[in-house]
Amino acid sequence: MGSPFFARTLFDQSALTIEGDTARFASSELLGRVFCTTCGTRLFAWRKVGTMASIALAAFDDRSAFVPTAHMWVSEKMDWVKLDDGLPQYPQGAP
Repeated sequence: MGSPFFARTLFDQSALTIEGDTARFASSELLGRVFCTTCGTRLFAWRKVGTMASIALAAFDDRSAFVPTAHMWVSEKMDWVKLDDGLPQYPQGAP
């Protein structure tokens, strides 16, 4: 994703309504990335198997509406990143 951080939230795909023009590309066999066709901003990831979509917090009008509950993919974090807030940490994705 080109950044040391990516804040996202998970929603059931059936709970989402998409407005505006988007496009999708397959970043793997299991995951499609959805982005805005006007500005190119990555909006969310759509799982081809399962029911979840991970939505970038920056895509919401109120970017402070959600607070962190865990850190994922900490096995890939940069050495200088310190995660000392007491939240659960997962080496890869959430269990």
